[in-house]
Order: sequence, then C-alpha cells, then structure tokens
Amino acid sequence: MNEKCDIEKMGLYIAKRRKELHLTQKQLGDILDRSDKTISKWERGTVAPDITLLVPLSVALKTTVTDILSGGEKEEKQTPDDLTVSGIKLYTKMEKKKLSKIFMSLLIIIIAFFGTALFFNNYYKWQVYDITSSNKDYFINSYISENKESMKFVVNSLTYLPDDIGTETEPWVNSLQFMFNSDGKTLYSNDISFNDYLQLHSALDLTHLFFESDKKVKLNKENMSLIIRFFDKNEKENIIKIPLKYK
Repeated sequence: MNEKCDIEKMGLYIAKRRKELHLTQKQLGDILDRSDKTISKWERGTVAPDITLLVPLSVALKTTVTDILSGGEKEEKQTPDDLTVSGIKLYTKMEKKKLSKIFMSLLIIIIAFFGTALFFNNYYKWQVYDITSSNKDYFINSYISENKESMKFVVNSLTYLPDDIGTETEPWVNSLQFMFNSDGKTLYSNDISFNDYLQLHSALDLTHLFFESDKKVKLNKENMSLIIRFFDKNEKENIIKIPLKYK
C-alpha cells in the first residue's frame, strides 16, 4: 500500500462527491467545523482527514467510510472488511509518522534549549584566579575573575612589610594612586584620599580596590603589576611597583 497514493485517492473521491452534491469547500467545512483550507488540503491529497471525522464526512458526502478509504475504488476480491483493515493500516502509519514528527520536533527543541543553556552558561561562567605579590615587602590578597564579556580585578587587602614600618623613615601619605598594569600599560587606575596624613602601612591597611572592564582589555597574565604612586610630606614623589603573579 502506497500511503501517498491512498491519501490522494481519498482526496479525489472527497472532491468528486462534494462536487456531485453541489457543495463548496466552505460549505463542507462548515458542516464538519473545519476551514475551507483544510478541505482543500484533503482534496489535494496533502493530508488525510482525521480518523474521527471519517463518519461525519461520510454522512456529509452521503457515502460510506469504506468508499472514502478506498477512494471509491473496490477491487473484485476486496470485501468491506478488507478495506476497513487497509484503512486502519493507513491511519496507523499516518499516526506513527505524526508522532515521529512530534518526537523529532521535541527532540530538536530540547537539544536547542540545552545547547543554548550550555553556551550561555560557559559564556557567562566566571573563572577566578588568585593573585599574589612577588615583592617580599608587600603582601597582597587579590584575585581576578573573568568571563567572555568582562573582567574584574579585586584587591581585598594590601599589607606593607618592610623593615622601616612604624619608624620615622616610613613615608607619610594623605593620598594614593593605584594603577593595575599589564605589559607596561595601565588598564585601570584609582585614587584614594585620606583626611589626614597616615603612615604608609596604615593607609594601605585601609585600601580595598575594585576594577572592572569589558573584554576589550588585553590582559597578559604573565606580566602584571600594581603600581602605587604617592607624594610624601616633603612633596617627594614615590612610585612603588609590585609585580603580580598567580598563586
């Protein structure tokens, strides 16, 4: 049994009976509560009527379900039971094909959904790297976090550890300028001011830095540094370079 040919035969028979009864596609559609476009699809053999409509359709066309299923053609050896079995097989194939299409459509939607979710999860997933100082006079607790769109450099604490800490030779400052550098280029900068002069270690204890940018910034993780620039009480400029490295 060729499914396409059988559906086309059904369509031709439906069209033939409709015309014999002088019904328009719209009139037949109104009887069955279907649109004229649906009737047109049946008659062109694009789709077959729903199995639940076969009896109402046979009544509307003043024919039998057997005639509709056979397209009005009966072979000599075929009985009504044979045609009924053939019709059941035809509709079984159609339902299997319909279910297969639905399943494939759902499968494609599920794959697309999880694929999209995985993409965005990886795209926006943050990678976090702990950063420390390779300068023994400064202990830095910081990290870099980044995803495909942005990057953040965070300094939680910065501790001054040289021998002159707490002595008269330790610098006094009332402002600090911080610059985060990569390959000798300043990527971020931030200025911090204080109400009065503080010794450098006290000023750094109060320091918490947060820099953020989009991914247009070029970062060489192998060549990073934190630059601290300040003027002491004698208006002397001081520049401290703290090389940074991954833990």
